[in-house]
Amino acid sequence: ICWRGRDGEAAVSQKLPQLLPATVALLADTSSEVRSAATDAVDVLLALCGNYDLQPHLEEILGCAKGGKDVTKCVRDLAEVVFVQQVDASALAVVMPVLAKGLRSRSTRTQRQASIIAENMCRLVSATADVQPF
Repeated sequence: ICWRGRDGEAAVSQKLPQLLPATVALLADTSSEVRSAATDAVDVLLALCGNYDLQPHLEEILGCAKGGKDVTKCVRDLAEVVFVQQVDASALAVVMPVLAKGLRSRSTRTQRQASIIAENMCRLVSATADVQPF
């Protein structure tokens, strides 16, 4: 609760590259309580990314990260997004779990689409420090 508010959300948003991988890994935990808490945490963290191009796709990204949604469909939908807003480390942190799964897919088409998403997003990265954590 102490992070709520404009300053707190901005501080947590800057730490998304460190926080999201740790919480996404907990989505596959054997304990249902841990999975439930991780789902809630990832949902809140995804909402903090601040990238309006990704906002309509956050539920699908969460489902893909949990393993409940088809990676191919999620990657296909993200490949259709026209990124216009500047991409920072928090936006990259949100998309990285999906891109990693897409690049590991057996489907060449899914691998190509994941590469296209990465290319489109990287064109809008203004600082190399935003890419550094990945």
